[in-house]
Amino acid sequence: MMHLARLLLLFCCCLGVYGNNEGICGSETKDMQNTDMITITSPNYPYYYPSAVDCTWYFSANDIKGSFAIHFLKFDTQPEKDTLTIGVGNIVTSQITALSFSSWISSDVVAVIEEQAVWMNFNSDFAKSSRGFEIQIERVKETVPCKQTSVWCDTGDTCVGEVFMCTDYPECLNTSLSCEVCDDEIDFKCYSGVGCVDKALECDGIRNCVDGSDEWACYECSIEIGNLTNNGPIFISSPNYYFGIPYPNDLDCIWLFTESEHGTYMISIQEFSTEWWDFLAVGHGHNVTDDTTGVIVRGWAFPTSILVPYMKMWLKFSSNHAVGFRGVLMEIERRPGTVECLPDQFACYTGFGCLDQALVCNVAGECMDWSDEWASPCDYCPNNTVSVGNEVIDYTSPFYPLYYPDNLDCFWRVTSDHSSGSLLITFKTISLHYEHDILYIGIGNEITDSAIILRLTGNAGPRKASVEDSSLWLRLTTNAWGQISIGVWLQIEWRENYVGCDSDEFLCSNGYGCVDEATVCDGQDQCLHGSDEHNCNFCGIEDMYLTPNNEFNVTSPRFPRQYPLTIDCSWTLVTSTRGTIVIEIIKLNTGLYYDKLYVGAPNATIPFDVDEAIEGPLVLRFTGSEAPKSVLLPHSELKMAWDASVWSPDKNTGFLVRITWSEANTTCNADDFVCPLNLGLMCLYADQKCDGRRLCPTGLDEQFCGYCGPRNIFLENIEVLNYTSPGFPLQYPPNLNCEWYIIAEENMIIVLRIKSFELERGFDYLLTGNGLVAGKEKTAELTGEVKIRTISSRDSTMWMILETDNTGQLAGFHLQIEKLPASEINALCEGSDYHCGSGFCVSYNAKCDGFTDCYANNADELRCAYIHCPGSYLCDKAPDVNISKCVTMEEVCDGEIECPGGDDETFCDVKKCPDDCSCQYEGESLIVSCEQGWADKTLDNMARTSNSLVLSEGHIGILEPGIFKGLARLFTLSLEGNSIDILEQGCFDGLYNVTWLDLSRNNMSYIQSNLFEGMPMLQELYLWDVPLTTIHSDAFAGATLLKTLVLIRERARDISITVHENGFRGLAALRKLYVDDHHLCCHFDTLDDCITLEPQPPLFMCGSLMQNSVLRISMWILGISALIGNAYVIVLRIREKTKTLIAAKQAVLIGSLAVSDCLMGVYMVILASVDVYYGDEYFIYSDDWRSSGLCKLESFLSLLSSEASVFFITLITFDRFLCIMFPLSTIKFHLRSCRVATLIVWLIAFVLALVPTLLAGPESEFYDLSDVCIGLPLITRPTSYNIESSDVGGLHSARTFDLPVPEQFKPAWFFSIFIFLGLNLVCFLFIFVCYFIMFINVRIMRQKMKGAVNNERDADLKLAVKMSAIVGTDFICWMPVIIMGLLSQTGAAVIPLQMYTWSVVFIIPINSSLNPYLYTIASLITDYRKAGEKSKSMASVSDMSMRQTNVTEAE
Repeated sequence: MMHLARLLLLFCCCLGVYGNNEGICGSETKDMQNTDMITITSPNYPYYYPSAVDCTWYFSANDIKGSFAIHFLKFDTQPEKDTLTIGVGNIVTSQITALSFSSWISSDVVAVIEEQAVWMNFNSDFAKSSRGFEIQIERVKETVPCKQTSVWCDTGDTCVGEVFMCTDYPECLNTSLSCEVCDDEIDFKCYSGVGCVDKALECDGIRNCVDGSDEWACYECSIEIGNLTNNGPIFISSPNYYFGIPYPNDLDCIWLFTESEHGTYMISIQEFSTEWWDFLAVGHGHNVTDDTTGVIVRGWAFPTSILVPYMKMWLKFSSNHAVGFRGVLMEIERRPGTVECLPDQFACYTGFGCLDQALVCNVAGECMDWSDEWASPCDYCPNNTVSVGNEVIDYTSPFYPLYYPDNLDCFWRVTSDHSSGSLLITFKTISLHYEHDILYIGIGNEITDSAIILRLTGNAGPRKASVEDSSLWLRLTTNAWGQISIGVWLQIEWRENYVGCDSDEFLCSNGYGCVDEATVCDGQDQCLHGSDEHNCNFCGIEDMYLTPNNEFNVTSPRFPRQYPLTIDCSWTLVTSTRGTIVIEIIKLNTGLYYDKLYVGAPNATIPFDVDEAIEGPLVLRFTGSEAPKSVLLPHSELKMAWDASVWSPDKNTGFLVRITWSEANTTCNADDFVCPLNLGLMCLYADQKCDGRRLCPTGLDEQFCGYCGPRNIFLENIEVLNYTSPGFPLQYPPNLNCEWYIIAEENMIIVLRIKSFELERGFDYLLTGNGLVAGKEKTAELTGEVKIRTISSRDSTMWMILETDNTGQLAGFHLQIEKLPASEINALCEGSDYHCGSGFCVSYNAKCDGFTDCYANNADELRCAYIHCPGSYLCDKAPDVNISKCVTMEEVCDGEIECPGGDDETFCDVKKCPDDCSCQYEGESLIVSCEQGWADKTLDNMARTSNSLVLSEGHIGILEPGIFKGLARLFTLSLEGNSIDILEQGCFDGLYNVTWLDLSRNNMSYIQSNLFEGMPMLQELYLWDVPLTTIHSDAFAGATLLKTLVLIRERARDISITVHENGFRGLAALRKLYVDDHHLCCHFDTLDDCITLEPQPPLFMCGSLMQNSVLRISMWILGISALIGNAYVIVLRIREKTKTLIAAKQAVLIGSLAVSDCLMGVYMVILASVDVYYGDEYFIYSDDWRSSGLCKLESFLSLLSSEASVFFITLITFDRFLCIMFPLSTIKFHLRSCRVATLIVWLIAFVLALVPTLLAGPESEFYDLSDVCIGLPLITRPTSYNIESSDVGGLHSARTFDLPVPEQFKPAWFFSIFIFLGLNLVCFLFIFVCYFIMFINVRIMRQKMKGAVNNERDADLKLAVKMSAIVGTDFICWMPVIIMGLLSQTGAAVIPLQMYTWSVVFIIPINSSLNPYLYTIASLITDYRKAGEKSKSMASVSDMSMRQTNVTEAE
């Protein structure tokens, strides 16, 4: 294999080493005066010619009459790039060009030029080359006739074989020859263009075309051939050979031969034109392995004939990813017995090949065992002694500029013909395997170490050397390592005087050798004793003393240029006190695993043993191009070392490290990943976490990388890596999007060998591609179970992507990731696997199975006589398609045409209708109905193009995730009556187009979160007769277009549906809602209609308890006001010392009124607190609240407060009425009777508050509680209902529901009517009448009093205002409720339920809030004013008395 590698790179790297065409074209002038035939070849023929060649040859003859006949024996150049031009005369000019040839020319072409002088010019570009040409130029004195099988071109200067006429490949430069036109439908066009034969006669074993081309293309890629003994010889060619175009890339054609009798296969290679990477292999048996291989033919080197003395034989033609050539044409025949090579041929020791003698000892190894090179006496080092005269002598290594052989020991002796002067050696090329292959140059005649003046190895050496001696010797030794190098080329000439070094050259210390100044101190010895590398400070400052004010930059030798491989360095870092040494790695570019930078504690040794040192002294090692951002080490002394290996294969620039020191403790940045060290920290960039490169000594940076693991997979120093999907062999996780990047060394390819593979077909994929840009240059897309066994990359990088959805997880995959040298691409497949080409191998049973497993070229399905599809669908053959094809049953009726004729998408109501189901087309819609039960396999056998699906009586229990995946064309789905208990999240995934879904008559008790996320087009959803109790958060997320929702349980109606927070979020488009739980209507603000199937409770309200902020704030203000004001009155009345009967009675009555009003304040504050507690979700808990003990307490407090307040105001009014109207009567309240009356009032109010509270209930006709815990007579109750049928409507539904519509009503709650419309109205009228009479009476009495005329109007006005305030507040408090109650109970108006809240906030508590001010605080203010006026009056009277006394005394 190493020999093959040597030859492989021969033409890719080193053919342009000449720099000019000196010596490679041969003699330019060819005088044909004394010869009739000259052979001209391209440089290096039969090997590839160099790039940038420009060769010219001149041919001349003295005879006037005659012609040059140019015979093209072999011609193979790069099309339109490399050209051979033939012209007339002695001057190369385009003006007299006769012929021009490029690309491939057949051997039957003859060019004839009737001139005395002809020139030929061959020119190649800088790109790739080919094998070139071999041409015979013949001088003839008469007209050259064409062969019987050839014809003249129109120009009369070129003769072309008939076999190559009309092939669409022009051998004639200009021609008007007409080619016979064949009917492509019924005729086969002979390759020569001469003749058409019936297609039925093609490949019938009889040559009907003159050239026999009707039998040529009968044995194409990968077929079995038998019985050659009776059928005679056959032709085998690479694909496209007969079309004159290059064969395809990534081929792997295998032909198998079988005979029933002993004999020998004889393979005659007619044409062989391939790229070096492409090859023809021949072996015995039918097992295509290395063990059975007898011959491998590639590039330009091939045997004349191949002999296979077996009953079975195989041929394999393989091509790589690069551009192809014309290909191969072989004639194969079966001969009886044993066949020997011809006498003038060399027989390969394998017994397979026969070679022309010209191919022996050419270092090419045409024999498989290279016996043509080692079994013959090959002299690779001729001309041992040369004498130098005045000419320049060229010395080259054997086969230069090709790769020299192994195990050489060549010796040359050079002497001068001159007795004085010097020998000048000029070095043109030096390319040797470093330190293994060496060229020694010495002076004198003895080969001794002391005589050596130069020792050359690798690619380095002096420009020239001058020797003042008449003799010298050269010795070239090579080892057996098979390293590929082109060797040396040097020129030796005599000079009269000694030649010294130029100004830009360095003279070696021994006086021999002039070295380019630019290469001095480059780390490579070019002088014998390395004097060009002496006094070179490669490592810089080796002892560094760190302070806070300085920093050091440490670099590899010669940075940023390529560092030498022979220089090692060490540095010591010292600080004055203990602090933190900060090492920032600015640049790192070294030979991975070869060249290393170390950082270690002072007690570590050099070179450091990193693996052992992790447990001992601190040691860090950096190599390649990956390095941490910085290293923080709290040491006062450290060591650094640089160790470069002479074996390093890379050319790198080294490293740059910045070193600083800080007295304080230093830490990594916040966005860095931190690796703890034994002492210190290593700081990594954030993107270095989980990148596949272990930088932390403990590997912490490559741990905890999630399901996908590190994104980079490096194959350095790894031969085989087992790689699995996350969780393998258990199920892989859902919703994966893993990206992996596989990186190998240069000149390697990456090979994925699939050991196990199971992904959900059509939904989960493994993608592969070339390069490091995921998604670009995709090579494979794998899903389900695959027959692909091997995938290879184009070069050293490859990407993989694993994509999975959220359901249907399977085991995943197990891959073996390998790397192979690019030269071993043909060893890609294992065992009996079939090589597709294009870097793929598939299992042997993939061949002719009807499925395209070879993605790039369909090679596994070519030339298949019979296709069988067990468990799959066999496509009908299309009229214009000759191959059969199978598709999986999942692909039948999936909406995508896979069959050539499209028959996999027809008659889907028959081909994919499950058992026990009915399938029929209505127009273009496929309707499937399975009403007798169904299971998972029912869906597997169903057409994915189904548009409407009915599934019932399935008794499924659990609807699992992904069960409907693949039914993306479904528009309506009915799952009614399947006893489904649980709908798992993801069970509706894939139903992207469903607009109508019926889940009625099932047993689900809850709807979980994101259940309908996979149904973005859903518009109608029916859940009828489903015992739902819970709707989880975001249950309807994703169903943004839902317009109609039916949630009718039939069962479990006595249990309210619990709706979690945001349970109905996302239903902005909902317009119609059908429910049997009226609470659900409150979750929506934008509904056009919310229809409930149950009679809605009369006191139910949506939203919060207090409907808006005005109510909420007012409730708190009025409640606190009533509480504080009445509490003040209570305290004042208790502390007041009464001196009169009237004051005592007032204290009892007004104090009792304050107590009742204070209870109203307590009621309001509790209600306001409940509103805050429940907030906007109050309606959810409204039923629980109304039946709670606290609400009953609130009901008791509100009734007790309101009725006690009514009674006490009435009692106070009656007392004032008696005192004013009958001031002298004995019929009046005394203190005792007042207290008795007060007690009776409290007892009556207590009973009136307690009894209805105890008897309240939703079905009670006596009394019930509203949301504010008081039953005002503002509603009526329906006594009968009219059942109306309502059509849900919509796109697909005809279902109707019975809706109860109230028909007759009756008054609600007789107690409320009695209290609020009866008793309170009577009390108000009594108070109004009393105050009216009192006002009239007081006004009459004042008019009768004398001396009161002036103040009468003011007093009347004040009295009227006070009485109006008392009566007005009573009116505002009671009359609105009385009026609304009368309107409601008589049916004159429907009072909104919100009026309960407004009444409780602004109407009922009016008295409780104002009574303290009307009955107590206002009186206190009046008394205070009267006391002030009385004080002033007393002072005036006293002053007048004193004045009268003084007058009397004076008198």
